[in-house]
Amino acid sequence: MKKNIYLLLLMCISFVANAQQHEVTDYIADINERALNIVAKLDTNDADKKELEAIIIKQYVAIEKIEAKRDSQLEKLKKTIADQEKQKLESEKVWTQYKASISKLHDSYLDKLSKKLNESQIVQVKDAMTYQVMPKTYHNFLDMFQKLNESQKKMIYDHLVGASEN
Repeated sequence: MKKNIYLLLLMCISFVANAQQHEVTDYIADINERALNIVAKLDTNDADKKELEAIIIKQYVAIEKIEAKRDSQLEKLKKTIADQEKQKLESEKVWTQYKASISKLHDSYLDKLSKKLNESQIVQVKDAMTYQVMPKTYHNFLDMFQKLNESQKKMIYDHLVGASEN
């Protein structure tokens, strides 16, 4: 009987580990494909394209690690702190650390990109990484508010760019 339970437990652990491995493998394949598609649209030489692919892949991986750490810390707080006020305060600390880490990573990423790309190409990469959310949102604003002057359009654009940076 004990043997069967151990065998069942071992099978469950193996199944979970295998599923997690597939998730990681799928994620790596996905970010490799995303990076390849982003870089393919850039007007740059092949050597720079390979380097840019690596930079973009590392960015995706680093973001994933920071987000996983944040999620793990928040989940641990939910399990270990019963007092809602204390949990809220500790959660705010986790979010502050997360935002600082993402900001530092983002600045470093833009610095790396700027060594290989011009400003227009950097915008192209950022838009592609966010599935064109910023340009789509901007154009939706222009469709909704068709009587905006150039100054108002620029203000909306600048605010959306600022929001996409955070």
